[in-house]
Amino acid sequence: MPLVVPAPDLTEAYTWLGVSVFAGIALGPAAGGALIDHGGPGVALRASVGAGALVAGLPLLRRHRLAAR
Repeated sequence: MPLVVPAPDLTEAYTWLGVSVFAGIALGPAAGGALIDHGGPGVALRASVGAGALVAGLPLLRRHRLAAR
């Protein structure tokens, strides 16, 4: 992260990273349970694979903004 975030903003950047991880940990099981209840385990599995692909693909789409400063 120090390569793409200015030094004065580094603490905030790490804080947002932590918040994002813990929000995913907190909300993921609830969303998965709701999907299983309404559509079955196959729907929940496809949604989790799709969400993972989206999260992995976003940095690739925005890599021009992540160039080292």
